[in-house]
Amino acid sequence: MEKLLCNGLDTIVSQALKEMEEESGQAISLDEVNLAELSRRTHISRSKLRTWKNKGGSFVKENKGYTSRNPVLRGYTSILDNLLRNGVYNSAVCLKRLQAAGYTGGISTIKRYLNSHKDLIPA
Repeated sequence: MEKLLCNGLDTIVSQALKEMEEESGQAISLDEVNLAELSRRTHISRSKLRTWKNKGGSFVKENKGYTSRNPVLRGYTSILDNLLRNGVYNSAVCLKRLQAAGYTGGISTIKRYLNSHKDLIPA
């Protein structure tokens, strides 16, 4: 059995297109599809259907789960680990200490790192 790479919207639109093709008796290409009629049949906005049409007939989002190859914290993780081992886990304090060492990133990156390394905090 082949796994489909689509969400529910792709299934809904493909079913509506098949119904439209059966009614007209001929194949409908993406260039010829009437977005207003498709919107009425699927209850999906014409704006979203226009985006679907421009993407070549797919609602699949690209770059999902992208992570940077060069993380901003690359040279500063040892400093953060030492702060966590010493009981400092306030993200604002960690940010000030890292900025003193030359860190140029933001606080959200530090918060994500602290949340994923809570095991370093002493009990």
